[in-house]
Order: sequence, then C-alpha cells, then structure tokens
Amino acid sequence: MTLLDNIEDLFKDKPKGLQAERLNLIRQIEKLYKFLLDDFGYQLDISTQTDKYPGGPKFYFVKYTNKDLSRQVEIVLHRNSTVVYRHLKRLKDGIEPSYKDIENCIPFYQIDFYNGIDDHNRSNPYNPPEYELAIVKYGKETLLNNTEIIKGEKWLDRDRLNDLYLSKKGYSAPDGENSLFNRLIQEFQFLSTDFDLIHNYNDLPPYEQSLGGSLVYSNDRIVVGLSVDLRDQYLSVYILDKEDYELDSFWQKGEGVFNGSTADNDIKQAVTRTRNKIKNTAANNG
Repeated sequence: MTLLDNIEDLFKDKPKGLQAERLNLIRQIEKLYKFLLDDFGYQLDISTQTDKYPGGPKFYFVKYTNKDLSRQVEIVLHRNSTVVYRHLKRLKDGIEPSYKDIENCIPFYQIDFYNGIDDHNRSNPYNPPEYELAIVKYGKETLLNNTEIIKGEKWLDRDRLNDLYLSKKGYSAPDGENSLFNRLIQEFQFLSTDFDLIHNYNDLPPYEQSLGGSLVYSNDRIVVGLSVDLRDQYLSVYILDKEDYELDSFWQKGEGVFNGSTADNDIKQAVTRTRNKIKNTAANNG
C-alpha cells in the first residue's frame, strides 16, 4: 500500500470532487518525481492539514527527503485552488528550516532565476487549473537542471542571487516578507505599548498567504484588526471586544474605524482615527 493509498484509506468513502482532484495530481507527482527515489535515494512522505470546511484536507504536503544529503524537496497543494508551492530546503542535523530562513529554504522560481530563467508561468500559483500539472513538470525540470544541488554538492549563493535581482529587476531577491505589512507595523507602532501583535500576515507560511491578509493586535479587553486587500492595496481597520474576536470574521463583527488606500496620507489618517477610537473606548469603559 502506497502513502497515497494510506491517505485515501483515512476516508471511508471513495474520494470525490476536490479531494479526488488533489489525490489524482499527487499520483502524477509521484510518477514524475520518482527519479528522486530511484536515482538520488530520497524518501517520500505525504501528509495533510485539515480544517473545519468540507472538501477534504485543506493542504497536502508532498515531501522528498534525503537526510544524508541534507536536502528536501517540498510541494504543497491547496484543496480548492490551483496553488502549488515548491521549495528546496537545506536541512541542518536533519531538521527542516523555517520558510523565513531564506539562506536554506528557496522557492523553485528563485532557482530558475538564478539560472537565467525568468518566466512567471513556471511558478504562478494563480494560473488556471490546466496549468497545475505544467507547474509540477516545470519543477521536475528545475531539479534535473540542478542535480549538484539535489545531490548535496552545491547550494545557491544568496549574494549572487541578490545581485542578479538588483541588476535585472532593480530590487533584492524576495525574502518572503510583504513590505506593506512591515510598513503598517511601523506606522501603527503606538499599538505596541498596550497591545500584543497576535496575528501577522508575514508570519504565515507561503501557502497560507493569499491576496489579502491581516494584522491583529489584542490586549485583555479589545482587539484592533487591520485587514488589507493586496490586489488594490486597500486598508480597513476594525475594533471589537476581545470576547467576540475570531480571525476569520473580525471584520464582520467589529466596528469600522477606517477604510481607504495605503497611500501615506491615508495611513496617517487611519493611525489618527485608530488612536482616537482606542482613547474613547478606554474612556467609555472607565
């Protein structure tokens, strides 16, 4: 019985719909990436992450690992979209690095760029469904073009990668941090005096980041939530009682304090309104 069969066996009924689509894609990944097992001694592990919603697990993790070579290939699939994330990781003492460890956890698109391939379609997670298998095939091509890396003999030079980005794109290689959220943390720094930052978009793993995200601050009484739509850089700020807070719905339950753009003047206005609202809330609560 294969690892995928074991996953299917967890469900008494035959997988249908979204779940069936994910498992079918994983079967194709197993065929395409079998060379890692046969030629390079990697081991395959498949796991899932579930949530409260129907349609099977939310995420599927397909990992090929060779601890002797200190390497891991990771492919993450999302349940209900075409999101396919692929990373190559350099292990330390057999331990996987965090996604924030940009020296040892590299997305495939950066490996391509390092080798002179700058094609967004090879890694764009928002392509139509028919591109899913193509992205997985591109991943195989990336690995076969860099066998010295997957054999544990070489690794990417981060300084050279940055130099390539600076010369060709005008900025350093992406490090997984969204600069807008870092900027908002700085602009709303006054909150850190009386609040803890309990949710930060930039702390999420790449596969949980989407076209919108949040910063959430809380103390023992109230919650301040900043919600950002990254498509149009639209910012909303809400305040609500702590007992009513849920990450998935705070913008529905909270009182709107600000809605507007993330231009400098609008952010300053958002900060002023939020500061005043907190003062008034504290005064009203005695």
